[in-house]
Amino acid sequence: MTYSYRPNKSTISVIFIILSTLLNYIKAADSFPWPGRGKPVSSTFTPINPTSPAELTVIDVLSSDEQYSDLLRIIQRLKLVPAINKLGDITLYAPTNDAIREAQHAMTDNINDEARETIFYHMLNYTITSQSDQILHQTLLHPDSEHVKPKKPHSPWFPEPGDGKPLSGAGQQVRIGRANSTDICYGLPDLPVGEKYHGNCHENGAATVLSKEPKHARNGVVYPIDKVISPPGDLATQIRNHPSLSTLLELIPAQAISALEQRAANGFTLFLPTNEAFKTLDKTVYSYLHNQIYASSDLLDLMSGHIAVGKGVGWSTTWDTQKEYDTNLKTKLQVNDKNTVKLDSHTSAQINTFDILASNGVIHLIDSFVTPPQLLLLDSEKILIGLNATRFVDLFRSAKLSNKYLKNDQDNMTLLVFHNDVFEGTNDIKEVDALATASDDQNEMAMTLKYHIIPGNIRKDDVKTGELIETELRTRLLGDNGQRVVVSKTKTPSDKSSKTNKSEKHTGWSFNHASVLSDEHKVGNKTIYFISSVLEPPRDVMSVAVSDLRLSTFVASVYAAGMDEYLKHIPATTLVIPTNDAFEELGYAMKYFLKSQAKAELKQLINYHIIDDIVYTKSLSNGTYKTLSDVPLDVNVHNKGNTTEMALGSPRNVAGYPLNGEERKAIISEGDILTSSGVIHVIDQVERSPMVDITLRKLFKGSNANTMLDLFQKAGYQWLLDGKAPPLEDDSNPYEKHNSSTGHPVKPYTVLTPTDAAFTHINLTHYLDDRAALEALVRMHILPAPPDYLDEDYSYALEEDHTTDNGQPLYISDDMAYPSLLSYTEGGPSRYGDVAFKKSQNGWTVGIRGARGVNGPEDFASVLGFGRASPHFYNSTSDFEINRNNDLDNDDPHAMSIGGGIVVLDSVLIPYEPSWIYRWGWIVFTAITGTGVLGAGGYASYVTYQRRKEIRAGYQSLEGEED
Repeated sequence: MTYSYRPNKSTISVIFIILSTLLNYIKAADSFPWPGRGKPVSSTFTPINPTSPAELTVIDVLSSDEQYSDLLRIIQRLKLVPAINKLGDITLYAPTNDAIREAQHAMTDNINDEARETIFYHMLNYTITSQSDQILHQTLLHPDSEHVKPKKPHSPWFPEPGDGKPLSGAGQQVRIGRANSTDICYGLPDLPVGEKYHGNCHENGAATVLSKEPKHARNGVVYPIDKVISPPGDLATQIRNHPSLSTLLELIPAQAISALEQRAANGFTLFLPTNEAFKTLDKTVYSYLHNQIYASSDLLDLMSGHIAVGKGVGWSTTWDTQKEYDTNLKTKLQVNDKNTVKLDSHTSAQINTFDILASNGVIHLIDSFVTPPQLLLLDSEKILIGLNATRFVDLFRSAKLSNKYLKNDQDNMTLLVFHNDVFEGTNDIKEVDALATASDDQNEMAMTLKYHIIPGNIRKDDVKTGELIETELRTRLLGDNGQRVVVSKTKTPSDKSSKTNKSEKHTGWSFNHASVLSDEHKVGNKTIYFISSVLEPPRDVMSVAVSDLRLSTFVASVYAAGMDEYLKHIPATTLVIPTNDAFEELGYAMKYFLKSQAKAELKQLINYHIIDDIVYTKSLSNGTYKTLSDVPLDVNVHNKGNTTEMALGSPRNVAGYPLNGEERKAIISEGDILTSSGVIHVIDQVERSPMVDITLRKLFKGSNANTMLDLFQKAGYQWLLDGKAPPLEDDSNPYEKHNSSTGHPVKPYTVLTPTDAAFTHINLTHYLDDRAALEALVRMHILPAPPDYLDEDYSYALEEDHTTDNGQPLYISDDMAYPSLLSYTEGGPSRYGDVAFKKSQNGWTVGIRGARGVNGPEDFASVLGFGRASPHFYNSTSDFEINRNNDLDNDDPHAMSIGGGIVVLDSVLIPYEPSWIYRWGWIVFTAITGTGVLGAGGYASYVTYQRRKEIRAGYQSLEGEED
């Protein structure tokens, strides 16, 4: 069966429409100058009727010469034959077969875009001769902004060109010139101003034009070349590959360079500073720019200030008509006839390399920067980054302090800065990075950072060792005053070789033991010093005191009083803290303070050592200072040789006596120990509060002498324990007769206080049953201090020249004796009531004076410690009249007695009474001896008499003589 097809009218109509559309499309192609898609260029296609008589075209020239066979095959594969034949007055630099084969990789790609661009890069849209002096020429390459995926093939008569956007519609440029006196080169690279090409074309990366005379065709000329020249890469590629831009490439963030790739940037003119331009920068600025993390914003601005956009690409050949360019930094650059790029009258740069070609623009190299000067005028923050203090800057940014202290250089300030390497090899980084995110800048890190900022400009020569300088750290605990930092200077002999030269000079200085590592850096009105470590703000008073072993007793006292949290949070105070040795002098008084029942008195004592203000030693002056107790402290400042001695103590009453009865004032041995709430001064003596009365009873409790306390009470001596006046004398009591001490209303007493362990060797039942023995035992241990019979130098009233040592309640010297209330001199019955002190290697011993060792160890004891009671004030006349109504010395109407105290012993002193043999034996012995002597004498006389009588009886009397 045979089928036949007869086109109907509708089919014919469709074919007619298609043919009409194709004809219109061809006419449209002839009416637009390609390439450029309707955009004007310097030369256009000149259509030629392909059916004309045989005329030699460029394609014919290529096909007639065997050395172009590979090139012709590529042109055919790219379907460019019709297009090239339609071009007129072109110049084709045709790579030979050898050149094609060497560069085959550059001529092949899946969609033929790169190969097509390479072919057009060898074609000029005008005819040139070998004698042309022009170096930069425009090719027929109009780069596409982006290579697209394969699509439907286009017409061979009108191949789709690039969109031309990368070069603002213009063709790509190429350099043609001589590398030496003979060879003409195609595709020469850029060259610095004033330099010449050396060597042949290949040595300069260009192709050699193999013939000086071209082969002519109807629509152009053909020059053979020995190398395929690839089109220039985009701006980013050129920057990455150019040796003079290595510093720029290193500094500018990678994303800024990537933004200059062909797909993202079109028609840019770049005036870029060379490596040498960066070397002219200040060292600190250069270092800052090398830190992309911190300088990225400035680096982007720096780059933007050198990226210009004009009406077209700014090749040097266009500067006759286009001299002004707008930059991405919103500045204007102007190119003048002297090859100078100018920002303003003060900022310009010389172009030292022209026309570094790129697929999406052009680059010119300049010898300096054409950005606003303030862009490279760094503030303190940027200077610190350039000086390797990025950690310091990070912390200020995190604490929201950077804008106030680092970016504002108008205020006069001194910054104490630490380098990054301060944290190397330590665990402090975690602590430093633990920043508070709250807006309150009084968090711990903000406080630490403010401690590194000093108002005003500090210079080494303007400060002294030990000077306290106020910082920007201001807190509620400081009463909104600035925390201080201590300045120290080190000294060395100015001439080490000379032993006689004693002159000294300062060679170093530090802040809070952090050494200053560099000379000052001036930034605006700020002064910057680098220090060796982070300055930690002073800690709370308890932490500072705990860390000082000299103050451990004070710390224990604070905890015992429950005042630790109180001291941490009380604002704007000065603590005068006694050392452990000073507390040791309190003896058993201190042990009493640490007991639970003495908590209120301990608080009073501690509060008396707290001045209600921040007073540094430099501010101390003669006068009184309010304390947290009800009594102020009196301060006395006076020169002592080459030093200034600062003493403080209780104020004096109208009679001139200190209210707390201390013989001397406490001396400040070390001052200005900074705390978070003020300052600490260390003193060498505990200042007793006049509001705290330490009696003998309290000292007994402090020494745990419970047995002795019980015996005192049973013996009726409560008045003595409580510091009261003694009862009236009882004539029936033999111990009250002739007693000059008990009659005194204020005379202090020192009690020899055996420990409870000492009484384990004593028959207490005997004393409890025998009141007379009990009173004798008690009186044996009571010493009026000082005794009445001592001379005036030992008055019971305090005198400046006679002070007790180590908190002793009475004056003690070797072999010094004191009468007890049992002593005959104090109205007692015993002539063995005195006690004497003896210095030994292990301390003091005390024994009954004149004891013959009858009681052995009970006649003496070792001294274990002391405790001093509070003094007493009295008006000698009125007090005596009230208590005794006796006639007393009224020379001193206002007097103060020392308070007495206790001397703790390891043994009980048993009242000594000599035996009857010791008391009467010598009398009997004397009588017997005397009787014997008298008897012997009488007997001798009798014997002598008898002998004389017998002799006389043996003689006869002579006549006339007497018998």
